[in-house]
Amino acid sequence: MRKIILTIAVGCLISFALVANIALADNEEAASYAEDTYDYSRKARDADTLEDAQYYAHQAKSVAEDAESAASDANNDDAASYASDAYDYAKKAENSDNLEDAQYYSHKAMDAAEDAQSAAEDAE
Repeated sequence: MRKIILTIAVGCLISFALVANIALADNEEAASYAEDTYDYSRKARDADTLEDAQYYAHQAKSVAEDAESAASDANNDDAASYASDAYDYAKKAENSDNLEDAQYYSHKAMDAAEDAQSAAEDAE
């Protein structure tokens, strides 16, 4: 009986360790994707043409979606929410009709991406 209980306890500990490592890896991925979102959003904000701003905003939107997914997989609601905000702002920047609006929304995406990165790193 003791052997069975000990085996079950060890199995539970191993399972918990594996789950914790998966969440840690997902938070690390979320932080990395959020950093990429920030970088692309900065490039969009600093672009000299609307076409360049839209291109970089599209790239930011793509990695923001990855950041949100990784944060969700890690059950990190704060990081996922900020990454979702970054995605929304990057989408607005991508769909902007003029450079000034694209730069404005790209700056907002930068701020949200920075918050997503911080939330993911805090959970590591």
